[in-house]
Amino acid sequence: MKYIDIAFFPGCTMPGVAMGYEASSRLVFKKLGINFIDFEDFSCCAPMFVENISPNAHLAISARNLAIAEEKNLDIITFCSGCYSTLKKASYEIFNKNQNFEKANAILKKLNKKFENKIKIYHGLEFIKNKIGYSEIKKNIKFHFKGLNLASFHGCHISRPSEIVQFEDPEYPTSLDELISLLKGNIINYEGKFDCCGGTIKNLQDNISLEILRIKLKSLKQLKADAVILACPFCFYQFDAGQKVIFTQFKEKYEIPILTFTDLLGLAFGLPRKNLGLQTHRVKLKKFLQKFDEINGIENLND
Repeated sequence: MKYIDIAFFPGCTMPGVAMGYEASSRLVFKKLGINFIDFEDFSCCAPMFVENISPNAHLAISARNLAIAEEKNLDIITFCSGCYSTLKKASYEIFNKNQNFEKANAILKKLNKKFENKIKIYHGLEFIKNKIGYSEIKKNIKFHFKGLNLASFHGCHISRPSEIVQFEDPEYPTSLDELISLLKGNIINYEGKFDCCGGTIKNLQDNISLEILRIKLKSLKQLKADAVILACPFCFYQFDAGQKVIFTQFKEKYEIPILTFTDLLGLAFGLPRKNLGLQTHRVKLKKFLQKFDEINGIENLND
């Protein structure tokens, strides 16, 4: 197999609280012929709170990250929706506003770098849909999710700002549902499906953040969801760790497994589960994997 090289931008959240997401992303994309090139020089993406404090710092940090990949003539792939939105927005603002272009490159010049906007920035889910294609995904499917109730959660940043990102309908995104359908899972619609996960205000207004999550979890439990499928490490942390916090504070036990779309694909492809990082999830997947194994006639793999 001839591999396609692409610059892997992990961001801060994925390696910090969603290590399994990184593990499954690397494994699944390797299976699909995509080789991640790692750069130790990548820094934080400089998300919106940095922009709110210092727009110039936001542009400079983002431009530096983009320039690092551009030096090697590599497009960027990230699996963090926040990083995706930030880098896309910075690229657009630098290239489409002369004063920003000049500011960013004046700073980069001091670092012996420059940014000319010659590369593309992809979210992993976008790359699956628009570059690899569902027909290629089908070729690798060994197991299915027929009979399992799967709830998608896209989050906010994967599709916003929509006029810049230009991936997904920001109000009613569908890519995760398309993937679930492709893998024969039963799509369920629940309260709060298209709302924020609440993670952004977690450290500012914890009670509101948890209530936003509780609304979703209550609906998911009523609908007998077997798992939630998402595409953002911050959303993953909110749903996964948040259930533990809710149990501690409210004594409400949901135990709804949280998987990323690369976890789902890794299982469908029959890739080694320990290598997918499934054991790192806070809400354990044992019951979900038992159901999956029974449906597919798999024995002795529910680790």
